[in-house]
Amino acid sequence: MNRRRFLSLAGGILAAPEARPNIVLIISDDLGYSDLPRFGRSEIATPHLDQLAASGTVFTQAYSSAPICVPARMAINTGRYHQRFGIYDNMYEPREVKLFAFDEIVLAQHLKKLGYATGLVGKWHLSGNRFPPNGPTPEQRGFDEWVGIEGGMSPYLPPVKVYRNNTPFETSEYLTDFWGTEAVRFIERNRQRPFFLYLGFNAPHAPLQALDADKTAGESTSPDRRIYAGMVRAMDRNIGHVLATLRSSRLERNTLVIFINDNGGGGNHTPAHTRNTGRNAPFRGYKFDLWEGGIRVPMIVSYPGRVPAGARYDKVVSNMDLAPTCLRAAGGELPRERPFDGVDLMPYVTGKDAGVPHPVLCWENRAWLGARGKQRPAAGQYNRAIRKGKWKAIQLAGEPEWQLFDLEADPGEAHDMATEHPGIAKDLIGEFTRWRESMPNPVQP
Repeated sequence: MNRRRFLSLAGGILAAPEARPNIVLIISDDLGYSDLPRFGRSEIATPHLDQLAASGTVFTQAYSSAPICVPARMAINTGRYHQRFGIYDNMYEPREVKLFAFDEIVLAQHLKKLGYATGLVGKWHLSGNRFPPNGPTPEQRGFDEWVGIEGGMSPYLPPVKVYRNNTPFETSEYLTDFWGTEAVRFIERNRQRPFFLYLGFNAPHAPLQALDADKTAGESTSPDRRIYAGMVRAMDRNIGHVLATLRSSRLERNTLVIFINDNGGGGNHTPAHTRNTGRNAPFRGYKFDLWEGGIRVPMIVSYPGRVPAGARYDKVVSNMDLAPTCLRAAGGELPRERPFDGVDLMPYVTGKDAGVPHPVLCWENRAWLGARGKQRPAAGQYNRAIRKGKWKAIQLAGEPEWQLFDLEADPGEAHDMATEHPGIAKDLIGEFTRWRESMPNPVQP
């Protein structure tokens, strides 16, 4: 069915502007920044993500609001700093979940009001870490239907317990393939109306489990790395199924597709439950860190005829920008109450606005401290950072001094320049302090 609307004028038929676009938001989990060929030197082939990048724009300075799952996903869904509602780390307790759940409006709720069919497939992780949940379930957050895991991680090899609209059952498919199957079915069921598909892969988050057919022995000498590569390949294959379904349904040209990772790759330096060999080169650090390796994320936006194809966008953007970008593309108005901290990226990407989407970005997240592989969240201790232009200042938990880095000259954050440029350091610290004073204190579990 052609979903163009028509208007009658003086006995003739004129085609109105294209119907509201479908929106497909794809989120990977703990993927290493350089584990996609478009973002680094990776031995892992990802032909379908390469195809998505060729059809759209690659963002080389995209940031997550947090180096860990839950607050990063809060920012994606609300378009706001999660610190605004007291969340500085993962949260599972009823008080924390309810604070977010009842006070904040998420993208699916905005789009449902505009008449979109809304579906969640995969990882949500914003209703607590188990069922029954501590807070509202996805269908209470604007999703017409959902199928997913109960918390933040799951085994991949069948049988695997999943939930469909709160009812548990077991899937006999490899979990990443199951998400692909469910995503395709959602598109096929809703192809006659505008839809919002939130496709949250939990791959390649630990545990390291891949199908034998997805492992390639020649890729790496590390058995764990070969498994990780197989997990990334399975995710890419299922992204390919989604893209092929959009094409075969003649929906491709009227669909906004966004791919983003939630936070930095886990590498081999994180706690055992989240270690996955992900590589973030050339950046320093991993998941849980406010170094670039913990918060710089791969991001791709494709929207044929609207977003430049085969392009790079090198200015600073944030995962908080996704909600306002999607809402404006759908024809919605940006909220006046609880306004977005993110911005609509379309004017910037298309060249209508030559400015910088975010002249300043700030971070504050609870520190995870301890021996390598045995880190735990540290009560009352926080890492802090600010990015302004080419400069980044960072203060680690327990250290009184801030460090300063020129990210253009030193993307690996190896050379602290605070002593050489005290004025710049003072300016950034002042900006961060003003931002911090506008945020509430962290909610303590």
